[in-house]
Amino acid sequence: MSDQAMNPQQAYDVLFGHVHLPVFFEKLAQDYGIVPENETEAQQLLEIGSKLRAAHTDELTKSATADNEFLGYANQQLDGSPEQPGYAADGDYDHAVKEVSAQLAQDPTLHHAVLTYQDAVAQTVLDAQ
Repeated sequence: MSDQAMNPQQAYDVLFGHVHLPVFFEKLAQDYGIVPENETEAQQLLEIGSKLRAAHTDELTKSATADNEFLGYANQQLDGSPEQPGYAADGDYDHAVKEVSAQLAQDPTLHHAVLTYQDAVAQTVLDAQ
């Protein structure tokens, strides 16, 4: 698919299948010892993960309203501050992310998918303005 034009949905599907799914299931296996035995279980785990992510996002929004924690974090990120709550200061997490990112960047299909999806998101933002 790397030599052909990709539409935004195809780009999303490539990113979801080649980046999100492997990371999600690796994290479940490594941290919690959970390995789906079939496709139905995998789908159920994805649905549960989605619900948990939505609940977490809702909680962050409620928390931001109460004490602007989210706004403080957003400002910290926009200012380029390296400190991120919840991660070790030793940089192990950052190093792991950079290493995996470098590996994924070598895949021309993923590279093309990222650019296609990024363009679609940018166009959506422009259209909304």
